[in-house]
Amino acid sequence: MGFTQDLTFGNNYEMLFVEKYHSDGNKIDMPKGCFKLYDVCVDGVKYEVKADRQAHKTRNIAIEYECSGRGSGITTTTADFYAYFIVIPNGMYHLYMLPTFLLRRYISQEKYCRVASGGDGWRAKMYLFDIALFERYLVDTS
Repeated sequence: MGFTQDLTFGNNYEMLFVEKYHSDGNKIDMPKGCFKLYDVCVDGVKYEVKADRQAHKTRNIAIEYECSGRGSGITTTTADFYAYFIVIPNGMYHLYMLPTFLLRRYISQEKYCRVASGGDGWRAKMYLFDIALFERYLVDTS
């Protein structure tokens, strides 16, 4: 998939996150355009929402930290949590609610498996973590 398709795919999961988990009268802020700080804010709690189509195969959670030589993802976010959807081809998903402070701690402790490149043109750099490290943060399997 190209950038536009990936963006649409991600935006669909942001909407699913809001509709399914935070739609009952909560104050919701979803900044438009290129906004590096967070994706969704619900009653003052900020979320970075990710949808990953590869994790069900690789068994890795990818946390971006740089793109095109500049800080991005975990480096620039002010989100309190990463709402991380692992999308399964049959339309199902697993949702992990990962505290951002924990991700940063695990990065500083080098608990990731390795660093990888990916995304459009392989411009993004990311830490890959074994999913098993986050099993207690699994909040939904739909």
